[in-house]
Amino acid sequence: MRKRAYRPPAISRPRRRALDLAPICSSLRRRHAGSRSASLTDIFREVDEEVRKDRLNELWKKYGLWVFLGCVLLVAATAAFTYWRNYQSAQRAALADRFLAAMELAQQGKAAEAAATFAEIGREGPAGYSALARMQEAAARARQGGREAALASYDQLAADTGAPILLRDAARLGAAMLLLETAPAAELEQRLAPLLADGNAWRYSARELRALLANREGRASESRAAFGALAEDAAAPAGVRARARQMLQTIGPAG
Repeated sequence: MRKRAYRPPAISRPRRRALDLAPICSSLRRRHAGSRSASLTDIFREVDEEVRKDRLNELWKKYGLWVFLGCVLLVAATAAFTYWRNYQSAQRAALADRFLAAMELAQQGKAAEAAATFAEIGREGPAGYSALARMQEAAARARQGGREAALASYDQLAADTGAPILLRDAARLGAAMLLLETAPAAELEQRLAPLLADGNAWRYSARELRALLANREGRASESRAAFGALAEDAAAPAGVRARARQMLQTIGPAG
């Protein structure tokens, strides 16, 4: 009959943990061997501290690299964000300088150069700057005598749903001004209609153009009434009221 090979009994997890602590306890016994005042509380406290140190070492071996990489990535992301914010600020400042330089060119009568610079800003700049530059480009081309090019620029901006509504309406007004002397009355009425609504920022200028259109068409009484209303409207801009009074003098009283 064969003899079974001897197998040592399996060590349970709690017992294994106790065996793992054996070197620590042995070290502590030697440390406190000569001290009668050492209490069990002190010994257990030191055992607990040693266990915590071992656990921290294990955690660092397991996760330390990832924690380090996480910190590096956080610092890198913060640095990248700071760089991008500073870059954007510098870009906006450079764009503002170019815009002001183009405005100075326009004021100096260099309409062609101003229009070219505004066109570049309109293509490269962010939405707000782009719309404003396109508006100024159209105005510069109109001063240069490029009426058709200016009208096309105004109409493109007016139809751009991504542009601010204030500038889109300003473009509609600019186009109506260009067409005031030549376009059919029905076309002008259609262009001015959305600007005449109460609350529209350009309603007083649109009403002024409509009064001028009535005068152009020979509707003197209608024109006189419209200019009279503008001249008496305290909410209208001072320039609009002043021009309305001048037009009333030009038209003269009702015959």
